[in-house]
Amino acid sequence: MPFRKYAGSFTPEQLEILTTAFNAAIADLTTAGVEIPQSDLARHILDRAADGIFDMTELKRAALEDLSADWQRSGQKVGRVTGHPNDATCVLPTQTPQKKRPRGQAPKR
Repeated sequence: MPFRKYAGSFTPEQLEILTTAFNAAIADLTTAGVEIPQSDLARHILDRAADGIFDMTELKRAALEDLSADWQRSGQKVGRVTGHPNDATCVLPTQTPQKKRPRGQAPKR
């Protein structure tokens, strides 16, 4: 249970919602072939719960949007879901590909 250490801050029902949202997001990311540190996903779910959001679908949606925004800001692509029982690999960030310029056009200086 990724939120066990926060048991004193949430009711058992709230913890179940957080865990369900987390597991659903991990399943979506895994299906899409996206690999991230689970701690990043958990942090975004906790941030939204701290704002009073306890709808499982909304928590998952908001956390995935937050992760996407993080990736866009950092210019990184991510590797595999890390810490998941089915996959214990590490994140492999890569640089954002450079835009191709039209043929015959010189690079900007």
